[in-house]
Amino acid sequence: MGEVITQQVQGLLDSGIKMLRFPAPLEQEYINGYVASEHIVSIKRYTFGFLIFLLFSFLDYSLLPLHQAAVAWTVLAVAVLLAAVITVSGLRYRHAKAGFFIGGSVVLTIFTAQVAIDCIGRVSAGNRMPLGSLFVIVYFCTIMSLPFLYSACIVLIMLIIQVMGMFLLSGLYPWEILNTLLFYKMIHVMLLASVYWKDTARRKIFLLNMLRQKYEKSRLDESEAGRITDLLEAYMSRESPWLQSELSIADVAREIGVSRHQLTQAINERLGMNFNAYINGYRIRHVVGEMEKRSGDSSRRTFLELALNAGFNSKSSFNRIFRDVTGMSPSQYRKKCRL
Repeated sequence: MGEVITQQVQGLLDSGIKMLRFPAPLEQEYINGYVASEHIVSIKRYTFGFLIFLLFSFLDYSLLPLHQAAVAWTVLAVAVLLAAVITVSGLRYRHAKAGFFIGGSVVLTIFTAQVAIDCIGRVSAGNRMPLGSLFVIVYFCTIMSLPFLYSACIVLIMLIIQVMGMFLLSGLYPWEILNTLLFYKMIHVMLLASVYWKDTARRKIFLLNMLRQKYEKSRLDESEAGRITDLLEAYMSRESPWLQSELSIADVAREIGVSRHQLTQAINERLGMNFNAYINGYRIRHVVGEMEKRSGDSSRRTFLELALNAGFNSKSSFNRIFRDVTGMSPSQYRKKCRL
């Protein structure tokens, strides 16, 4: 992974991963990783969904006259056969991007058949619309959920199929169709929102793994990490850069002649802390030294003055970090020094 990709990954993590797609190279890596870890075309998954689907179907067929029930079962049998053919044919692509389209095709085949069956139930039994086709959407968005944009496209196609089926087969008036769609729209929105957040979580994990893999591949050996920390300690003692409130790890890395990544690793691996904790340790030691002076201006300075002079940006952060490091509040420590 090159430096540009690393910067993109870090920038996306810092932004909170709210986008639907990464830049092209990263998006391709994400899709490849997704299909490598997910069985997009899975007979076990489809079988499980179909068995549950049959339980829902009996609710529809119990309301239909026998001849209409026979037509409904025939439609369903044809759809299942076609879905099985698509599934078996597509098993070789279950770890490829084409698996998204094959999996979507299977679901759309079953969904189209169920829309027809729902419309038959509407005409024959007068029931409202439609638990069966709604169940297929629920199944797709919970058990099968693909990356968000793929899922959104498939759900949109489902809605188009449902509207066409209701116009052509259900006998409903346009206002009744609109009423039915409005009745179910919140379920679609909630399901897609769930898919979006799952995809967002996967994307964040993907980016964190990319950084982890890069980190593991480029680990510093013990001698190099020791050399960098020796340079760092010498620079800290000589220049006291921690007195600057806006000091960054990039500034320090540039001054001691190493990369930011190398310095980060050296501090993490050799010293067992991050850069901020390391710098704040120097700042707290400086404040403690000033507080232990029994005479002079330091003994009369306020905690805010001491904090700002040591490089802290605010009194609240100083108080919190001081307590974490010393186990006491600044006032308690000063009182102890005066005993």
